[in-house]
This record gives sequence, structure tokens and C-alpha cells, in this order.
Amino acid sequence: MNRPIECVLCLINGRSEDLMKFGGKIEHYPFSLRAIAELIRKPRTEAFSESFKIISEIIGKEDPYYEQKEELNTLAAKLLSEIELNPQTEKDLLRLGAAANAFDTSVFGYKFETYSLSPNILFDAPAIDEAGLINWEEVETITYVPDNSGEAVIDAYIIRKMRSMGYKVKAILREEPYEIDATYKDFLKFGFGEEELIPTRGNISPLYKKRIGWRAEEALLRSDIIISKGIANLEGYVDAGRWLEGKVIFLLRAKCPVIAKAFGVPRKSPIIVTEETAWKILNSFFKSN
Repeated sequence: MNRPIECVLCLINGRSEDLMKFGGKIEHYPFSLRAIAELIRKPRTEAFSESFKIISEIIGKEDPYYEQKEELNTLAAKLLSEIELNPQTEKDLLRLGAAANAFDTSVFGYKFETYSLSPNILFDAPAIDEAGLINWEEVETITYVPDNSGEAVIDAYIIRKMRSMGYKVKAILREEPYEIDATYKDFLKFGFGEEELIPTRGNISPLYKKRIGWRAEEALLRSDIIISKGIANLEGYVDAGRWLEGKVIFLLRAKCPVIAKAFGVPRKSPIIVTEETAWKILNSFFKSN
């Protein structure tokens, strides 16, 4: 699908900020910008994951956001301890997951301030809410695709609550670091066993079929439903083509101006959309832009 200029700016701005934040030198910029320029023609998912690996190699850190990820997880755990959550239904859990998608550091034009984080953020109502379209009586197996650190603590809470409701839930996560996204190793630290988690290959979105590996692909295809968190996983699915038709429910905040415009919602709004709705809206939007 076509991508508007905002996506190119997001890529250049994000990787330049990575270099600056983690001690890149002025001589690193010409090389990195040339490499990014070559990646712009690739699908967005590949361009972002490959450019992050380039920056990581330049600065000599496999997981440059490690400390910040730990801080976000600590912050989210503290937030959970200070509020009273009492989700009664699967819909409540999906709404919580969408609201929790506020944690982010690399979206162009979006600034997440940890010092101003309010407990009320987890109770924000979605601007689009298709949680009620799922027939939970037909659901037995669920694959959960987490997104960023911080909210990953809340994702872990949601997964455990869904298991307590009788669902068989596994999580699929990136094997290698990518920005502040939670990885397979991060969820092991949350107390999950290896049998409960599936790593993808590399640092690509778990919904980008071309590179995730056979284990992740098989788990997604066999699931009754897939709960996917965040913008990058939505875009990974779109970039890969419609290969999980009717099985995915996307939970995210419209932090990106392109996503907000496409779905016709205010910036930062939580949204819960089915695969059918997301594909129809984004396919139409990108064709016309």
C-alpha cells in the first residue's frame, strides 16, 4: 500500500532521535541517512525494523532502550497497584488493552510524558468500539500480540485474566529488540513460561507474515482469535496482505496523525476495530492518498 509523506518523516525523525539519544556522533549521520534513504522504498514494516538494527549496530547496543523499557514497566506496575481494576467481561479487558496503548516513544508528533501519567488513562473510552462484535462462545484459543513496554505489564494482566476465564492464551513477541517493544525475554521476566510464549524471528512485527517463522505463523493461523496491540502490528498486518481474514481484533490509540485521519478519530483516541473494518478503512485510505 502507498504511504503518505508523514511515514517517511516518522522514519527519518525517529532514527535521528535514536542516534542523538544514544550517543551517536556527527559522522554517523551521513551513513545512517543514506541507509535509511535506501530503505524508504521497502514496506514500512521492513524499513522501520531494518533501520533500527542499523542504528543499534552504529551505537553498539543491541537493546538501546533497555533502561527506558525497565522504567516504563516499573511505572506501569506502580500504576496498576494504585488503581482498582475490576473487569467483568472480555469487552472490559479489550477496552483496557486499547487504553493502555498510551505508552510510546517513537511516534512522529506524539510525546509521552511519564511524569504526567494519570491513572485515569486506563479508563479512556474508545472512539471506535467493536469489542461487542466478537462471539466469545465460539472462542477457545487466543493469540495475544503485545506492543510496547509499560503497557506490556497491563497486557500480562489481561492475559492472566483471560486464562482465569477459561481461555487458552499464548503470546507472540519479537525475539530481538525493537524500540521499546516488549520482547520474548521481557515476558519471561514477567513470570510466563516458555510454553506460554512464542518468539518470532528477528525484530519484525509478529503479524508480518513474511519473516516471523513457522511457529508464530502456525499459532496465528490455528487461533480462534488474535488480539493485536498497537500501530506497528496493525501496519505489519496491512503490509503483509490480508492473511488472517476475520480473526484479528486490533487494540490501539490513534497516536499517529495518519492513523487518526484514516479512522476519523481525534489524536490519541483508543480504538477497537475488527480485522474487516481495519482492512477496509486502511485499504481505501492509502489508495486515495
